This record gives sequence, C-alpha cells and structure tokens, in this order.
Amino acid sequence: MKNSYSRRRAALFLCLFALAGLAVFVSPSSSGQGRARVREDIGRSLAGYDELQLDPAAVAEEVRKDGRLTLATARGTFELELEPSDIRAANYRAVVVEEDGVAREIERTPSRTYKGTVRGLAGAQARFSIDEQKIEGLIVAGDEIYFVEPSKNFSPAAGAKDFVFYPESSVKAESFGECATTLAQRVGERAAGVAPGGSAGSGGRAATTKGMTAELFGPKPEVEVATEADAEYFVASGNDANAANNEILSIMNQVDGIYDAQLGIKMRIVFQRVWAVAPASDPYTETNARRALDQLRNVYDGSFAAGTLPARDLTHMWTGKTLLDDDGDPGTIGIAYIAAVCDAPAFSYGISQRAFASNNIRRVVLTAHEIGHNFSAEHPDEEEPVIDSCAGTIMNSTVTPSTNFCQFSLDQITDHVTVKDSCLTRLAQPGCTYAVAPAYKRFGIEGGAGTVNVSTSLPSCDWKVADGAPWLNITAGAAGVGPGVSTYSIAPNTGGPLATVVDIAGQKLKVVQDTSPNCALVAFGEGNTSGVLAPSDCRSG
Repeated sequence: MKNSYSRRRAALFLCLFALAGLAVFVSPSSSGQGRARVREDIGRSLAGYDELQLDPAAVAEEVRKDGRLTLATARGTFELELEPSDIRAANYRAVVVEEDGVAREIERTPSRTYKGTVRGLAGAQARFSIDEQKIEGLIVAGDEIYFVEPSKNFSPAAGAKDFVFYPESSVKAESFGECATTLAQRVGERAAGVAPGGSAGSGGRAATTKGMTAELFGPKPEVEVATEADAEYFVASGNDANAANNEILSIMNQVDGIYDAQLGIKMRIVFQRVWAVAPASDPYTETNARRALDQLRNVYDGSFAAGTLPARDLTHMWTGKTLLDDDGDPGTIGIAYIAAVCDAPAFSYGISQRAFASNNIRRVVLTAHEIGHNFSAEHPDEEEPVIDSCAGTIMNSTVTPSTNFCQFSLDQITDHVTVKDSCLTRLAQPGCTYAVAPAYKRFGIEGGAGTVNVSTSLPSCDWKVADGAPWLNITAGAAGVGPGVSTYSIAPNTGGPLATVVDIAGQKLKVVQDTSPNCALVAFGEGNTSGVLAPSDCRSG
C-alpha cells in the first residue's frame, strides 16, 4: 500500500490494469496481410478463438423476427434463443447536459439488449446487445463463459463483419494487472463493527461454504442503478450521447447476467446522464482516482435541479479520462467505495475508465468488479491468511479475465444483501404475491420468541427468509411453498437499541429491541473518524 491517504470510514478500491485486449471472432472476410495483422493483434490477447463472419444488420433483423442467433464455432454450434430484455426500468429517464448547462431529456430509444438460452445446454444463459452496427455479448454455460464481440475491438485492421468468439479461459492473464486497496475501513460501519486499532475486513477470515447461490434470494433483489458519462467519455463515444448510453447499457446487460447467474441479483438502469460539454466545462475535473471518486460523490446530488434527483441504489460513472494513482502514474482504471449499497447510500459510488476497456470482457469484468466492492466484496488475496481457493477470480487484487466470484466473495456479497437490503426491490415469481403478519415486532431487553405468518396468492409460490442480524435466529420455517409460518428467537440485549428487517419474499418484518438500562450511547458519525470508541461504548445494531 503506497499511498498515505488518511483513514476514514470509507473504503476505496483502486483497480490497476495493464492495457491489453480481448475480443470475439467471426469467419474471416479479408485475406493477405490485413488478415495476418488482425490475427496477430488478436493473438496478443487471446490464446484461442474462433473467427466468425456476421452481418450485424441481418443478425439484428433475424433476432427481431424470430429470436434466433446461430454461432458456428470449432467448439460446436451455439443456437441461441433470445428475447428482448430491456435492462432499463419502466420509469427510466435519460438526459444530456449541453454547453448551456441545461439538462435535456433524451427520448427513450428502442431496446437493443437481449437475454436467452442455448438450445441443448441446460441452464446456459445468454446476454447480448445487437443492433445494425454491432453484436456483442456473453454466454454463461456451466463453468465456462464465452464472449462474442467485434474483431475491431482488438485490431483496427478488422472489417465491419469480422467478429471473434472465445472462451474466458483463453484470455491471456498477463493482459490484466492489479487492483490495490487504498483505505482499509468500510463505509458506514456501525460502532459495533469497528475494532479499535484494526481495519475492517482484516483478521484472518477463511473461505466459508455456505453454498449461497442464485436460489438464496426469493424473490430476487433488484438493484436500481444510475449511470454517469463524463465529457471525455462523450467525446470517445463519437460525440453521441445515445452511443455512450448504449455502450453502458450493453456493459450492464452482461454484468446483470453474471450477477443473476451467480448471485440471483438483478440490475436495473433507472437513470442515465451524459455530459455533452467541452472537457473544460465538465464538473468532473479530477484525474487522481481517489479524488475523482470523492468528487463524484460530492458533485452528483448537487448537480440536479430541485425535484429531479433520481432515486437509485448505486451510481456508477464511466470516464474517458486517464485516471492516475497518488504518484501521478497511469494504470489505475477503476475505483469504488466498499459496503455502501443500502447501508451508506451517500457513498454508493464507483468509477470505470473507458481507455482500459477497449474490448468486451475488459469492460464487463471491470464494472462487475467495482460493483462487487459496493456490495462488500473485498480482495480475497489480501485477506490474512490469503484465501487460496479464490486465486484467479473476479475480485482478486490481481485482476484476471475471470467473470466468476469465488465462494468467499459470494458469501461477502450475499451476507451484505441479506443484512443490508432495505433499499432493494424484490422481484416476485410471476403470478405470486405475498404478505406477512405481523409486519412489526418489539422485544424487551430479555429477548424472546416470535412468529410471523406468510400468506401467498398461489399454493405454488415459494419463499425464503433472509434474517437481518446475528441476534435474531430463525428457528423454524426458513423457507416454504405456499402459506406458512416462520418462527424466530431474539437473544437478550445488554447494549444499545437494536433494529433489523427480516425479508420474506420481498415483504418486510421489522424487529426492534429495547436498550439495556446499563448502556450509555456514544454518537459516532458515518464517513469520517470523528468518534472515539472504548470498550465501555454502547453497541447498537
């Protein structure tokens, strides 16, 4: 750790990557020196790939017509069955800020994002963005993920119909670099979670085997995301606000596929803004990565007219600037606060750098990595002891092309969502509605037992209980199908006031517990170090 940035109750993750590429192939359309150069360029990033010849306009028409896309590769023929999947929310808005400083609404464009399955591959998922100019996406098939993208992402000599298809495992690891932690403490930690003299997240945690998968959450939690594109990103997108937004939507559609398949978490874009101004008029002026993130947090909310600030769970900015580390060197390409979603919304921000992400897998991995930090995921190779089973996975400080979360990272994210999910919408099963009674329960300091009744609209509606605190234990009825009952116990309280929310199929049961008469509360501010903790301090939760 080479920077001496003062410790705060926020954690930033700087992600440093070497510039290199990944791509997708299509059958060769050119020959001679041009084709040799394309293959040489691609070979710098990929150990193996298939070349494909695709006409984006024809593919777009075919997919709109019958929802099919066939990719003939050396690994077999992938027959995709796709359906429109607009990652934008029903209340989605987009604006562009021009030189006069006025934010003008952008008309909602037709969706170009799709999701689907692969015929003959049980459980496989596909996420694609397709229009008349470009095709890119990923296929999640068991332990392997395949990418498709324009060959131009790897080589300027490639033609408009040249594409590459490659497995994640073929990406040369040396094309990526490191992700370094600058601050060791979490955003918004409560007094109960701060160990005097130590840093949050340390202490020799080992990988657990909770088996948390996409089935953990029922219904799935939905994360509402606002995106921001700075002036340099606008310029890099051909001075086209729609192109900038579409590129970001394509990235997030694939990030959604990764989080949905591995964690059962859905992404939904609620707002997009593009700064179509000269760089000198851009409100985001910092290039030092840490200061750029602080500036985003400090500027964003105040940059909206009264009544227009979008409601969201996290904000992610894509920048066209070259981010710098504390020594003024390039190579830092991403940064995010950790453990911020729901728990500390004032810090729920992250940044991805466009210059790094010249091709599809890099764009997707970078953004998925940074959002993982917002959900409490740390670097497993920086734990003490190191989590060896996580080598080469998405959250490692030495970032690889892997799009897989190891169990340690899965546990960190699912633990965060289980406990800190009060801001997230839950997606119910089609045709299923739920209710819980009671929705509020108060306990004295002695604790006790409680019961909650779960009602469902159909006998086939399944549900699960996500308890929100270590002092609340589900004793029976942790899951069920159709109407049921869940029981829980509350431990005696010798500290400060306690409160938690138990999520049952998206319905909330709030449980509170009284303060011990022996406890004296000590105020402690979030996001700073303006408090002193002692063993006698009152702990709340």
